[in-house]
Amino acid sequence: MTPLLEVGGLTVNYGAIAAVRSVSFEVRSGEMVVLLGANGAGKTSILKALSGLIPSGGTARFDGADLAGVPAHERVARGIAQVPEGRRIFYNLSVKENLLLGGWVQASKAALKQDLDRVLALFPRLSERLAQAGGTLSGGEQQMLAVGRALMSRPKLLVLDEPSMGLSPKLVDAIFAMLAEFHKEGMTLLVVEQNAAMALTLATRAYVLEAGAIVLSGPAAELRDNPLVRRAYLGA
Repeated sequence: MTPLLEVGGLTVNYGAIAAVRSVSFEVRSGEMVVLLGANGAGKTSILKALSGLIPSGGTARFDGADLAGVPAHERVARGIAQVPEGRRIFYNLSVKENLLLGGWVQASKAALKQDLDRVLALFPRLSERLAQAGGTLSGGEQQMLAVGRALMSRPKLLVLDEPSMGLSPKLVDAIFAMLAEFHKEGMTLLVVEQNAAMALTLATRAYVLEAGAIVLSGPAAELRDNPLVRRAYLGA
């Protein structure tokens, strides 16, 4: 089966510093793939490069088409939506305005309303706060808003960067339950996550990065039992 996303020899440099060193990986339709690694391993740089937010080298193909030279907004239109680290919602805009901005790719008002209704059904808390400024929401509500905004574009690939960061244990459980439900429904997910134990429990496959390069990869269940992974990421 042809991968939905196929990345080959990806490089990202910040001046003289090589943040990502010839990374190659793939994500197949319906998979949940997790990128693991310590801070500074290059995970966020990979996601930013895939979304067209920073310059990069190498190749990337999505849904059969080359992404070279494709600007960030066009990548969203093609089906790549990212929930960035730190949520990055628009604090001064209302919850409804944040969501509607996420649906800018929709061709009709009917489609936009349908997607808004779907997101509000998924996150009832947001429906209670539609007129409220995004910056006044709690951390968990802001994460719901960031995910909902991404879903408004009907992504073929949902990319999430540290979705559980800064949340209470109860909300972390809720976020992972949501990801598990997305995966069960057949959504394709690419996730960067520090909570390796929970991520590897849910994921189909995983890649482990160190110093900008992939050092381990394979089925998530196998990596969960790998002594190196257990020692470095699972505290075992």
